Amino acid sequence: MIRAASHPLLVVGAGANRRPVFEALDEFVRTTRIPFVTTQMGKGAVGGSHDEYLGTAALSEGDYIHKAFDKANLIINAGHDVVEKPPFLMHHGGPRVIHVNFSPAEIDEVYFPQVELLGEIGPTFRALTAKLKSDCAHDPAPFYAVRDEVAARVSRGEDDDRFPMLPQRIVADVRKAVPSDGI
Repeated sequence: MIRAASHPLLVVGAGANRRPVFEALDEFVRTTRIPFVTTQMGKGAVGGSHDEYLGTAALSEGDYIHKAFDKANLIINAGHDVVEKPPFLMHHGGPRVIHVNFSPAEIDEVYFPQVELLGEIGPTFRALTAKLKSDCAHDPAPFYAVRDEVAARVSRGEDDDRFPMLPQRIVADVRKAVPSDGI
């Protein structure tokens, strides 16, 4: 399924945000070059400095990042946890979904993965990386267009001199003052 997908997308959720998983996910992304998004609770499991990082899904639909979900024909959902807001809503006829987690998917009308890879998440991604190597012939260009659009929208206002300061300006100033590994 992964090799056959022209536009696979990795989603990193809360269950994947565990120290033993970090290295395996990082290696998977570096090897396959599959673009990824995180949930709010999955943020940090894979470094945001990767070219493949598109952003964080803060809502279930309608956010800037959801254009990436619209481009995907396969979603690899790592560490999906029902305690957080769903990062996307499944629809019949939409992209196929692979659920990778240590627990089975809780199937409902908005989440019904076609495949489940159950077990420890880190070793599962190590095995996927070894099996796929860099054999994925997918086209990341549509995802990179989404990434660039999200970055442009988020950066609007980072040089704005108004008072009170815009949040974009505050975030930009903090990013300039603090080293990349400071937070």
